Amino acid sequence: MINAIAVLEQDHEEIKALFSEFADSQDMHVATLICDHLMAHIRAEDELVYPILAKLDPDLAAKAATDHTHAKYLIARIQSSAGEGDAVEALSLLGEAFHAHVAAEVDTAFPLLMAKLSHPELGQLGEQISERKRMIQAT
Repeated sequence: MINAIAVLEQDHEEIKALFSEFADSQDMHVATLICDHLMAHIRAEDELVYPILAKLDPDLAAKAATDHTHAKYLIARIQSSAGEGDAVEALSLLGEAFHAHVAAEVDTAFPLLMAKLSHPELGQLGEQISERKRMIQAT
């Protein structure tokens, strides 16, 4: 059973790789993949991780939710952009926001979850996150 932190870190690495690929190629198909992967990740965290985090540290959960709201705004901007230039600019902003959010999760949220949840709880949460992402990506 893979634990929740490992699932989320794997997502982070996959999304970072997509941002790097986009930086090299400026391929709008890659931009679409970034948006799709990030939305699945955000929705799974919002639905499964942040309710737990809110019980442990409401301020941290509120900050993370605010980060997600900003990311969703940028994703919508990318998806509805009329020109490639606007999409590239929004992707740049999204990349910066993503990297800052990941750093905050690694520094604060992940250690808190690891300290407060048992190994079986982290494993069960990891399974739930993986399953929820599969469902989201299938639609």
